[in-house]
Amino acid sequence: MALFSKNDKSSIDKAKSKASLMPKRKVKKVRKAVKRENVSNTFGSQPVDFGKFVYLPEGYENFFIFLYVLIVPYVTGLIFLFFFVAKTNVTNFTSMDLTTFFVVWAIGYEIVAAVLLVLIFYSAFRFKPKAKKQQTRQKRRDNSAFPKTYKFD
Repeated sequence: MALFSKNDKSSIDKAKSKASLMPKRKVKKVRKAVKRENVSNTFGSQPVDFGKFVYLPEGYENFFIFLYVLIVPYVTGLIFLFFFVAKTNVTNFTSMDLTTFFVVWAIGYEIVAAVLLVLIFYSAFRFKPKAKKQQTRQKRRDNSAFPKTYKFD
């Protein structure tokens, strides 16, 4: 005995085919809010505040960063040319063609970039991540309410 007649089966098939043509509903993934603290476990996840390193008045940050990018490499390039190319001789230094701003800036930029990379690598090797778990374990060891336990390995 058939539960559906031929007409009922065709209407069910039509309904299925229409449903498959309907756009699928997007399922939004729900992310739990993770409370982030200032404790960073990796070197790259540390926040960087350039105001600690250079003078950046509030409201004029972009202007001062632009000036630093222009002036610091140019002055560094001039100092390099004076000490290593002109060998601290003022007449040799003044006889050089320093009107090519970009060449002197590029020399200084390379020197500044190399120094900054060395400083970044140095601070990366000296970085020690702060682990909260070790601090809580230490507190438990010192707490007199917990009995002392000993591990035998």
